[in-house]
Amino acid sequence: MSKRIKMMWIEDEIPDLSGFLNPFIAEGIEVITTASYIEAIDILNKIKDIDIFLIDLRLPFGDGNEKDLEDKYLGLKLIKHIRNNLNLKTPIFIFSVVYDLNINKELNDLDVEEQLQKGTYSDEEACNKVIKAVRRYRKNTIE
Repeated sequence: MSKRIKMMWIEDEIPDLSGFLNPFIAEGIEVITTASYIEAIDILNKIKDIDIFLIDLRLPFGDGNEKDLEDKYLGLKLIKHIRNNLNLKTPIFIFSVVYDLNINKELNDLDVEEQLQKGTYSDEEACNKVIKAVRRYRKNTIE
């Protein structure tokens, strides 16, 4: 029996998007939610076996005085931490509405699985994309 999928969802509007969780829960996915960059770092210091990340690029505490993309998009800073500091190859999905061409190259360089525009996919479609990515990741890490 394979272990239960563990997903970390970093999103500051979780109460507004709670219906989006239902398909994941119905599939037996354990969803760990957090609303900020700081909380996410704290959780990642304690929990190491996350199978997939779903990250909003626009997280609270961006100061509005952006010197670079990481100041503007704390989700990007979190992705860099996951890839570069924790060295995790775990699939990462972006769940955000961002129209910034500068960020696309950064996300590609960080091997982000896919950008899911909020409001573009049904809850079930998004859930299926995430589950398929986890299965691919697990298959590739076992081989």
